[in-house]
Amino acid sequence: VKPPAAVIVDTDNTEALCAARILIDLLSERFGAAQGPVLLQDAISDAANGLELLPSVQRLALICTNGCWSSSSYLVDAVHGYWTGLEMLPVVVDTDYKYPTEPFYQDLDDFGSRLCR
Repeated sequence: VKPPAAVIVDTDNTEALCAARILIDLLSERFGAAQGPVLLQDAISDAANGLELLPSVQRLALICTNGCWSSSSYLVDAVHGYWTGLEMLPVVVDTDYKYPTEPFYQDLDDFGSRLCR
């Protein structure tokens, strides 16, 4: 199966992980298992020079929760998808999701700088 889409989720958040699995199941039912999305971890191949996204993946669904941007793996996956040029669809699953503001972006920039050290 070569998935055309993958889902990024903060795997430490059980509710978000359940929402991701439900989204995957619903879309797979609608488009067929071969055309439905998979969790990002299932769309990564072990290349000779490290891990890389399967070339069939063209879209990413980002399961957005209040804590997702604090997860280094989520942030790295989202940035990688952005720089790879993948189409991205945010899916908000927290009813009280805090949409990004300027201070949020500054904090994210600071976090990213610390992450890259």
